Amino acid sequence: MSLSELGRDPKNGERLLAGFMKTHPEAGPVVSQSLRTGRLVVTIAVDGTNITEAVAKAVPIFIDGLDASKLSPSDVLDISASAIPADELDEARELQPA
Repeated sequence: MSLSELGRDPKNGERLLAGFMKTHPEAGPVVSQSLRTGRLVVTIAVDGTNITEAVAKAVPIFIDGLDASKLSPSDVLDISASAIPADELDEARELQPA
């Protein structure tokens, strides 16, 4: 999920990550931020039997994380979803160092 204008304040990235870690650390939230464009992006991972199920699980996680961050709502710029086959995830896990 990409949000507009919230990325201009350096503290907002930390607040957004803290909100997601408080509410849904199991989703592995990753936050990126552009002070220049004001874009604040959070990426999470959820399991689902298909992309529709995954998106349905992700929406409440985004809402919870944003609410917990106490950031004022902004215009949502983009919500995107990608499906990664389970066998590719298993291969990626095997490559991570212990």
